[in-house]
Amino acid sequence: MSRPKGKASDLEAKRIKALRQLREGTPAAEVAAEAGVHLNSLYRWQMMKARGGHAALRARPTPGRPCRLSDRQKAKLTDLLLKGALANGFPTDLWTCPRIVTLIKRRFDVDYHHDHVGRLMGVIGFTCQKPKLRATERDEAAIEHWVRHDWEAVKKK
Repeated sequence: MSRPKGKASDLEAKRIKALRQLREGTPAAEVAAEAGVHLNSLYRWQMMKARGGHAALRARPTPGRPCRLSDRQKAKLTDLLLKGALANGFPTDLWTCPRIVTLIKRRFDVDYHHDHVGRLMGVIGFTCQKPKLRATERDEAAIEHWVRHDWEAVKKK
């Protein structure tokens, strides 16, 4: 069973609201639909509350290993990434996961595997981007001229 998406406090509020609606007489199917959960979840929450009281519905910490960078370090990393790869000593301005691993190691002395950096980037608000696959030397006017004049001679009849 995987953990539902959302902040723990929001999930707790959803559980409490759903059980309050059930207690007030709202049909279970209606409550489940409004909460966006399966009917079995509602019944499980009722059992949890019956066995452990209100404390059983409380938000629990997010499972998994805590992040190795502090909030302050994440903010600094964001600033460094926004300055660009060139400003951070890389030969081109393209950020890759291995480059971000190198930057984190250099600046914060924290080791990350490049497969996990993508998840960290999502946490601090970055998304995967693909660079344009066009040469910087590309001459749009010359291409347009070729398409209009030379293409007809080359094109299969």
